[in-house]
Amino acid sequence: MVEGHGDALLPGLHDHHLHLLAMAAAASSVDCGVHAGDPDGLAAALRSAPGTWVRAVGYHERTAGHLDRQAARRMGARPAVRVQHRSGALWILNSPALALVHHILDHSPEVERDAVGRPTGRL
Repeated sequence: MVEGHGDALLPGLHDHHLHLLAMAAAASSVDCGVHAGDPDGLAAALRSAPGTWVRAVGYHERTAGHLDRQAARRMGARPAVRVQHRSGALWILNSPALALVHHILDHSPEVERDAVGRPTGRL
């Protein structure tokens, strides 16, 4: 802990920058933290989202466990779904989303693969 002695350290330090593109993307995303309290809630939120590419944010394992492309398919997730973990360090793509970006990800070391080398959908 740093003792600032009543603003003596850095008086008036404020961070006023905004991430406008991230805010706009989040506003049009499925919020997994609000809409999904369980696997059924997550599945309903993903199925009801508008558009052909669904972006979901704020996912946590407490909602539906370990997600991968197969789990997204079992939920009935519609074409091209990308779920972002709340940490931001993990994205989960379902099979249709993987098919759309396979040319980018084919040889990427960031793509988790199953025992036979197929992408799991976890990036």
